[in-house]
Amino acid sequence: MKDFFKKKINEFSVGVVELPYLESVTVGILIPVGSRNEAGYPAGIAHFLEHMIFKGTSSLNCHELAKKVEGAGCSSDAYTSEDQTVLELVGPYDQLEVILKTCADMLWDSTFLPQDIESESSVIEEEIQGYLETPSEHIFELASQSLWGDSPLGLPITGTVESIKKITQDDLFSFQNKYYKTPGIVIAVAGNIKHQEVYDLISKYYPTLSDENQAELSTQNAITSENLVTTKTEYIKHYSEIEQCHLCINFPTFSTFSPKKSALQIMSIILGETMSSRLFQQIREKHGLCYSIDSDYTLFDDTGIFQVYAALDHNRFNEAEEKIHQVIQSMHLSPPSEEEFLAAQRFAIAQHRISLEGSGAHMEWVGASLLKSDTIKQPSEGIDKLKAITLDDVIQVAKEILDETKMAKAAILPQTLDKEVI
Repeated sequence: MKDFFKKKINEFSVGVVELPYLESVTVGILIPVGSRNEAGYPAGIAHFLEHMIFKGTSSLNCHELAKKVEGAGCSSDAYTSEDQTVLELVGPYDQLEVILKTCADMLWDSTFLPQDIESESSVIEEEIQGYLETPSEHIFELASQSLWGDSPLGLPITGTVESIKKITQDDLFSFQNKYYKTPGIVIAVAGNIKHQEVYDLISKYYPTLSDENQAELSTQNAITSENLVTTKTEYIKHYSEIEQCHLCINFPTFSTFSPKKSALQIMSIILGETMSSRLFQQIREKHGLCYSIDSDYTLFDDTGIFQVYAALDHNRFNEAEEKIHQVIQSMHLSPPSEEEFLAAQRFAIAQHRISLEGSGAHMEWVGASLLKSDTIKQPSEGIDKLKAITLDDVIQVAKEILDETKMAKAAILPQTLDKEVI
């Protein structure tokens, strides 16, 4: 059992885990807004704003901010997904005050200067171009589009080169005021610290959130959720100057709140997450049709996506694609054996235990728990759920999820290929 602490401070949900045996502390600020919440703004603004918080505050320019963080022996990172934006700082435990104050300054005292917006637009344009020129990454944007079409979940998180050029200083302040100052934001802290010290520093440096936009945001999210019930099953083919083929086969799933998600985890391990999985053994080891193949899934509050990805030789693409479908359908035709199930269950439990090492891992656990359920669950609860799963649970989830009538696909293929053949 870990020492977890939870408290509401200035309308923030604060979670702390004390790890006195560590030298580090990790602070994460989790804001429940991402690319799916951009209605009324240029596409990509959530991701753009995440970049801009590193560009300087009212007291520190970009260079001075970086020097302050790194001069304290700390490192910083941030990311934007479809449904959340996260800022993370990690450093020595005796730099907790510096870390917490810096997070607050970055998120609520950034200046968004016009010249910084212009320069960062060029940076993100290069980031977008990098995705487009990296098929193993671009394929997942196409995969989302194939399943969700033009709905918010089907659009690139980064936006497009055209859309980010439309973002103004007013847009950034408006988006910040709407989403960064509304209750629902989580502060997760893990490391060699005391919870009361964390509470005192947050009370000292952090603003009080307002529920002024809460009703509007709840309505917007409800409408978004309703629109995403219908998925778009399409096969998107993109041709590029590459030699290797990249394929992603996609299925809609239930939400992150479903009691079936532990069974989905075990099903994915059996199908494609490990070297002993069916896809790896059949497609790579037995037939030698690929170097890379795996399965994975992402769950949101109202829906999700299960994916099979493979990088394939263009000369044997059709053969490989057919055999991948055969392996996927084998989960119905030849359901997992008791031996397969128990091995996957043991692997899932072991990975769950291993994943919770270090202050960063505990911060992520606490943050995710608070963000999704406003409670801090003991890690042992996740293990208990995995232990409770039965083989029949996995078989039923496979039947529900791996339904090819709901399947969507995306492929990136060499331009030299005959488009009538592939």
